[in-house]
Amino acid sequence: MQLRTSNGFGTVDIVTGTNKITGHQLAADWTQAVPSLSFFSLADELATVFVIQTLTDPAHSTSGFWEALLDANYGGPTVTNADYCIHKDFTNRRKLPLFGYGDIQRSQIHNRAMQILDLPDVVGPPMITDFAVTTLDKAKPSLFAKIVNKDGSDVIQWWLLQTGAPETTDSEHDNATSDDATSRWRQVG
Repeated sequence: MQLRTSNGFGTVDIVTGTNKITGHQLAADWTQAVPSLSFFSLADELATVFVIQTLTDPAHSTSGFWEALLDANYGGPTVTNADYCIHKDFTNRRKLPLFGYGDIQRSQIHNRAMQILDLPDVVGPPMITDFAVTTLDKAKPSLFAKIVNKDGSDVIQWWLLQTGAPETTDSEHDNATSDDATSRWRQVG
């Protein structure tokens, strides 16, 4: 679940040209947000997604409410009591956003995550560089992933993902149980 206005987490203020957001509800608890990982966005279809850099709890903030500093200055118009969301759920290894039923700003958050992953100075394990989708069996589409070293040399391995169902809707995916999981990765090269 995202922390957002519609879930009882109040509203926020943000001033044009600054990177500080201020919450407006004492009962709102932003402790689940993780600095340098969690995303912040106003609840607007065109809103920019920011990374929260620091959090200050109400006992230590100048406003008496939750405050956060973002990774860049806000360029939109100054807003007061605006609806917002803080995205707090990520994969363990790559820190990619995970979405739950009813989460908002999905495309904006996904796009921001892809921009971060695409930075040239990111260091880490090997990368997936090529994909091939096959539909030999329409009931079980397959995805091949080519994994190479960061410098582009040496194919490390090819992996195959086989899924048990062609496609599911978001609600079907969100309601799936571990018994429904039919996707399997297996090394093919």
